Amino acid sequence: MPRKILIWSVGLALARWFAYYFIRANLPHDAQWQLNYIPLWIADLPISVVYFIFRLPIPLPEAVIGPIWWFFVPIIVWRLFAHRKSDDNN
Repeated sequence: MPRKILIWSVGLALARWFAYYFIRANLPHDAQWQLNYIPLWIADLPISVVYFIFRLPIPLPEAVIGPIWWFFVPIIVWRLFAHRKSDDNN
């Protein structure tokens, strides 16, 4: 795996982690605090479906699973295209 892909993976995971803590720090103390996580659910769309299927408690997936998902997104995309590029060369 190229170093550039690893840097993108770590950068996206850290950005996603900081986004969670930014939202968490600015959370209102009212009955609708879950609505603040909607942008994160949209950003994590394929994996956020798992949050609801397994009925995970709200802060856990946003704090842990979301950044892990964003770490693997560049790696998955790179592997898809690296495989396709190697097929074109042969």
